[in-house]
Amino acid sequence: MLGGLFALLSAGTFALNQAFARRGVLTGSVIQALCITVPIGAPFFLLIAFIFGSAGDVFNFTATSYAWLCLAGINHFIAGRFFNYWAVQNMGTNLTGPIQQLDIVVSLSLAVWLLGEYLTPLRILGTILIIGAPLLTFKSDMAQAKGKGKNARPLKFTPQLGKGYLGAILSGIAYGISPILVRAGLQDASTGASLAGGAISYAAAAVLLLGFVAVTGRTRHVLSVDRTAAGGFAFAGIFVGFAQVFRYVALAMVPVAVVAPIMRVGLVFRLIFSWFLNRDHEVFSPGIIVATVLSLLGALMLSVSTDLFLSMVDLPQWAVDIIKWRWP
Repeated sequence: MLGGLFALLSAGTFALNQAFARRGVLTGSVIQALCITVPIGAPFFLLIAFIFGSAGDVFNFTATSYAWLCLAGINHFIAGRFFNYWAVQNMGTNLTGPIQQLDIVVSLSLAVWLLGEYLTPLRILGTILIIGAPLLTFKSDMAQAKGKGKNARPLKFTPQLGKGYLGAILSGIAYGISPILVRAGLQDASTGASLAGGAISYAAAAVLLLGFVAVTGRTRHVLSVDRTAAGGFAFAGIFVGFAQVFRYVALAMVPVAVVAPIMRVGLVFRLIFSWFLNRDHEVFSPGIIVATVLSLLGALMLSVSTDLFLSMVDLPQWAVDIIKWRWP
């Protein structure tokens, strides 16, 4: 129960991160966003770990766990976040959200390949919904984005759908790999140690990112960020810090299969926060609502166990036999 609550809190604060990041990238760059939000993470995690008396656990991981946690940080906080913010910059968080549900398809595929998981009719249908939902509404989304759809609202930006879709897909792939890496690094770790693990992941990403900025001569560009963008990125960094703390704790307490579906509720939070914070810089349309609902339903189908589903519905035996089918 407690693990599920942390997953829900993570979903909400992730959505706030997206909303404030959207405000930041209106005038700032993705590199500036990364250089503000990523370095915030490591001390944030260490502070929370210190409060809970587990900061010393930073030194208690095995060499293999350190490697997995560092890899998880680089993958999630640099690759995933870069493509995520790039997608948000180009077409907004509402259009990005349903496509990024691809992450759970990637997680399931890796679990089938590496961890002995299996496919079921529910998971197959969930995959179809996640992949198909954005495609079903693509035409109407393009019209709305250009202000030509029925009841389309005038926007203060012109969505770049090609770049946005590419960024959303690539970030979904990176985020889909992330839970597998985190679980590998936190295997048999306590809840407190998971906070220390998060600090290690963030520190690895921050060191690599800031080293890249220094070597490539982009320091002046990063420091030239304007006040409005810096404020948006700072709030995004704080909220994503909380979100990651809640996520790491949830993953340490309960399996990925429990955390993943609960965090899908973040799609709904995105729409709500986008409306209050960025309504003139986001696409709102019936197509967006449909895509969000369908992709959310697909993610839940991918995540829920067959036994749990059958315990909630009363089906004839032939339907039960079909739903219990599995591969391989």
